[in-house]
Amino acid sequence: MNYGTTDGVLKPLNEVLLPDPRFEFFAVQSGNSSRPFELADMHGRLNLSKLDAIVPEVVRHQFETAKNLVLYSWLVFEFHTIGELQAYASLELALRTRFPEAKQKRRRKGREIMEPLSLGPLLQMAVKEGVIIAEKLPAWERAKFASEWYQKEYNLQTGAQRTSAEWLQLVIEHIPNFRNNLAHGNRRLYLEASLRQLETCSDLINQLFSSPTKQ
Repeated sequence: MNYGTTDGVLKPLNEVLLPDPRFEFFAVQSGNSSRPFELADMHGRLNLSKLDAIVPEVVRHQFETAKNLVLYSWLVFEFHTIGELQAYASLELALRTRFPEAKQKRRRKGREIMEPLSLGPLLQMAVKEGVIIAEKLPAWERAKFASEWYQKEYNLQTGAQRTSAEWLQLVIEHIPNFRNNLAHGNRRLYLEASLRQLETCSDLINQLFSSPTKQ
């Protein structure tokens, strides 16, 4: 397979459709053997992050943009962090759509105005209102499976496991931090982390529109 130019430059026109050379070092394990990572592998992984039909079209459109950005990191590796950032923006849009009346007072130019809550407070509100429930999130099941696998694989002593509530609190605290780090120019390049964050965001968005608000 031919690869394009490395990062840090505008790709030459004749290399635009060539894979980013960093994918040369990616592989897919299958039992005791491995094979090169392919574009189909990326596409298949992104297909795991699906939004339900009940999610408003405007939110689904924004989230599909995030997925396409990550897909095109096959050509420009850095695109996956931009896709992750777009996924967080989609999640915030979903929260604002789900809670349109959630506003806070802000003082600007000497007067008070009402503004929508930001991502962090909106996530906290969704948990408090019982709209986001850890046990109903596929992400919680994935987290439990990964923890159990890690314990077994490395023969670790089984210690105190996080409860679902503790895990969810960490998730909703970390998402705004991850979003802010990327928005402020952090050059983190970790494809697997971005893929996992898209999966978590899709789970959260789906639950926002499938769960009733507490009365």
